[in-house]
Amino acid sequence: MTPLAVVIAEEIPYPNDYCQECHSDAALEAEDGHIVYADEQMIENSVHTGVACYQCHNQPQADFEDIPHFEEYTPVDCNQCHRREGMVWMEYFYKMLEKKGETDIPDCKECHGLHDVKRHMGTEIVCDRCHKDIAEAYKQSYHYAKYQEDTRKYPVCTTCHDPHFKSKKEVISSTEYKQEIVDICSKCHQKDIETYIHSRHFHEMEGGNPKAPVCTSCHEKHDIRKPTDSHSKVNSLNISGVCNECHPGHAESLHRAEGVDPALISCATCHTGHQTDMASINQAIFKEGGIFNKCNFCHSAERHSKENLAHGEIMLMDGNGQEANCTHCHVYHWNLPGVDAESLLHKRTECVNCHAQENREYNKSIHGTAHAQGISEAPTCTDCHGEADIKKASDQFDAAGVIELCSSCHSDKEMMLKFQVNPYVVEGYKDTYHGKMFEMGNVGMEFAVCTNCHGSHTILPPNDPESSVSRSHIVETCQECHPRANDRFISYLVHPKKPTKDELQHGAVLAEADNNLNGMKEAAKDLSGWEKINQAVAGLMTLLLVSVLSIFGFHTILWFQRGIRGRFVVKGVFYRRFDRFHRFLHVLINVSFLTLAFTGLPQSYAHTGLAKWMFQNVMSLETAQFLHYVAAGVTGFYFLAHLIFLAFKTRKIGLKALLTGPNTLVPRLKDFRDFIGHLKWFFKMGAPPKFDRWAYWEKFDYFAVFWGVLVIGLSGWLRMYEEFFGSLLGGGVISLAETIHKEEALLATAFIFIVHFFNTHLRAEKFPMDISIYSGRLTEKDFKHERPEEWNRLKNAGTLHKLRAKPMSILGYVVAYSWGILTLLTGLFLLALILIGQFTAH
Repeated sequence: MTPLAVVIAEEIPYPNDYCQECHSDAALEAEDGHIVYADEQMIENSVHTGVACYQCHNQPQADFEDIPHFEEYTPVDCNQCHRREGMVWMEYFYKMLEKKGETDIPDCKECHGLHDVKRHMGTEIVCDRCHKDIAEAYKQSYHYAKYQEDTRKYPVCTTCHDPHFKSKKEVISSTEYKQEIVDICSKCHQKDIETYIHSRHFHEMEGGNPKAPVCTSCHEKHDIRKPTDSHSKVNSLNISGVCNECHPGHAESLHRAEGVDPALISCATCHTGHQTDMASINQAIFKEGGIFNKCNFCHSAERHSKENLAHGEIMLMDGNGQEANCTHCHVYHWNLPGVDAESLLHKRTECVNCHAQENREYNKSIHGTAHAQGISEAPTCTDCHGEADIKKASDQFDAAGVIELCSSCHSDKEMMLKFQVNPYVVEGYKDTYHGKMFEMGNVGMEFAVCTNCHGSHTILPPNDPESSVSRSHIVETCQECHPRANDRFISYLVHPKKPTKDELQHGAVLAEADNNLNGMKEAAKDLSGWEKINQAVAGLMTLLLVSVLSIFGFHTILWFQRGIRGRFVVKGVFYRRFDRFHRFLHVLINVSFLTLAFTGLPQSYAHTGLAKWMFQNVMSLETAQFLHYVAAGVTGFYFLAHLIFLAFKTRKIGLKALLTGPNTLVPRLKDFRDFIGHLKWFFKMGAPPKFDRWAYWEKFDYFAVFWGVLVIGLSGWLRMYEEFFGSLLGGGVISLAETIHKEEALLATAFIFIVHFFNTHLRAEKFPMDISIYSGRLTEKDFKHERPEEWNRLKNAGTLHKLRAKPMSILGYVVAYSWGILTLLTGLFLLALILIGQFTAH
């Protein structure tokens, strides 16, 4: 007998009528303020009808004739009657949630109620209190829709979930839990389960495979919908995605003709019903006859006969009465539990039937020998050509296709290091001229890709004498594109970036762990002489870039914070600062420099979307290169013109005056003192220095132009005639020139667009720009303020009046400001390209 039955058998000292004298009052409160109302009708309508209040609320030292009845009230213990449910709830519900740190754990009354206890209170309402998301999902289900029609037949929460056994999934094994799901579903879906238990899915689940699916793996868990519902996981529009979660790659074989509704062809087209195994339905869906006709149940005879497909002609064999068997090339993968290395080998081997020559070349190659040694990473025919709709090589392997294909393995750093192969061949290639052409989107110019040098099927390591890139054949290979190439030319660095010693050591560890030391040893070689020189020069150029921009960047910031004061434009007397010749030269510098930057930077940062957009919408690569050469010619012209000017000036005033006079551009001790004084002024530690005609930063700019024109011009000249100079001086010289040209150009453009623009135009005293270089004039106030030493010197000499100039016309100001704004905005645009290119570099 249960404890409650024992109590019922006993005499009840306080019947319910006695309790109702007080507790029928709906406003009755306990001392702590909570309502203690309990109408007799509540109990009569509950599962506890006939049970007295005393039987649940009696406890030691209770005095029901006194108010309050208890010195310390102990909540009702449902376990005295519902011992089994209580033990299960405590062990597998309360304690499990308590271990997880939950504090708001529901007890009996929160689900069953206080006095109006129901056996089922409408679990979709009760469970909704805590499981709102799940309850909302359930209300979208077909189960809920039918439950609304008939609450007796259709499932609610407790139909599938034990309300007291919260953590069943954590207590029993995965297989037992999945089996329980199947058992629960079978209560209503018996026919479907009978089919399911004959499937491989069920047998895998019985065998303990943790990935084996059960009902809820394919169907929704709570928001279960009819298959005809487009939101259902098993709707024909969605079922292939569900299958793909466990069978990745298989859905790719769902070939659909153009215009065919995807809903008509899915995994379930062949794998029908819950049994899913194709063998059981083969004869039901396919016509009689060979495999060709079976495939043509869905695939027309023209499936592979398109002109751009490699096997188009083969498919015509069927029309000529010859055998055309799909399985000559295709593996009927639906009958396989997976695709393993053996099946891949099988597919590659079958290509031999028609491609014997290519197969012999492949078997001889580094890829073929690696595959023969059991290296699974080695590519096979289908890795490069694909399996379905194989296109002709001329259509598939364009420049972009080749780079993308080779990159899929040769850019995998871990894989390459494991085989001691240089993992940076693609990255380094993209830094060369050939790679830049590729990055610009194959814009119509000829350039080499991987297969041009290494071949297609007979790819051999460089140390193999028969390799197209071996020492004995490399000149011939280069001469296919560079007819004048010779032994010196081949020192050009095609793959300039190499792994570090630490990376090679890491690769050796990977190889030993995989018992795989069959890789090429090319990457482990010491760097060649030109590689070492190129790396050293690249490092020095980077150091130069960082140091110059750091010093003058800091200089710019200091100047800006010191000079950000009110600036007033004063009308008055003007003085000539630049004559027409120098203004003309500066315009030439503007035009040539911006043209060089505008056409050169996109080539350096060809990998950026902005550069590609420029070549597709602003100018072609051919146009960019032509303009680049023209601008280089203009640079040479103004450089030569300035040298001629210096020669005449030297003849006029003498070399000593040119080098040491007050108007000299040669740095003097005073310039160093001015630099120190300027820094002190930045920090309010002294007065600003008194500058003469040329300030120290202007002299730096002047000699930077000399350096830049010589270095960039000479390296660009070598690149322009690379075949001639490569054959004369060695290809390594061309690689070195390429590095110097790129890095020095980057330094020059970044310096001009950041430091020079600020020093000249963007500082607070001159913002938005100083047009004196275009107008040739400056105001008396600016003259006294900016060049006080020159002012005083000319005034004392009595020659100041010779520099008086008329104010510039309004049209002149408009032209000067328009030109200045155009150059400034162009520079800022190119600065954005530099920043994008640097932060998105390989």
